[in-house]
Amino acid sequence: QNAIAAVQSESTDGTGAGAVFLPGGTYQINGQLVLKNRVQLIGANSRNTRIRAASAFTNITTTGAIRIGDGSNNAFSVNVKDLMLEMSSIADSVGIYSSDAQNSVALENVLINNFGGYGVRFNGLGSAFASVNEFSFRRVTASKAATGSVGGYGISIENGSYAGDISQCQRTSQDAASGLTAAYQVLNHTVFFRDCFAETY
Repeated sequence: QNAIAAVQSESTDGTGAGAVFLPGGTYQINGQLVLKNRVQLIGANSRNTRIRAASAFTNITTTGAIRIGDGSNNAFSVNVKDLMLEMSSIADSVGIYSSDAQNSVALENVLINNFGGYGVRFNGLGSAFASVNEFSFRRVTASKAATGSVGGYGISIENGSYAGDISQCQRTSQDAASGLTAAYQVLNHTVFFRDCFAETY
């Protein structure tokens, strides 16, 4: 978060513009990572760069381990790509969350592993626009933990006005006993899905 904050503070309005690159390795977090306008969080690839939630810290079950936008301002041109987010089977945990995502927010080549509640949740309620709009997900895999309660969603999109685009994404559940309510959920929004699937193994 210190590196992200440094990028965001480079502009006079505090929203920054730049990239934080995480080389291959495991990065343990004990608090939420917040990405504001025009910030990119980029790993080496989704197998070798791992961000690991160490414990059930504040907001991990509500606004996620990674939050796009801070809940008070819209977030534009934020990218998360080429990394794994390990949720450590934390009950009801949310991987990536946003209430503020707008134009050119993108997730690409991201693996969210062992989440408990939602892999990705974008919900516009309570945001400045009261909607999440014109985002894109490409090659996002959300894999639910084999332990914990039944329910939740791999990718959930709620409350938006302008269509989002989701392509080549998948949701997996390690067994039926800990399965999700649904692989994908869309409420009060228009989302285009292309070449996406779900599986239990």
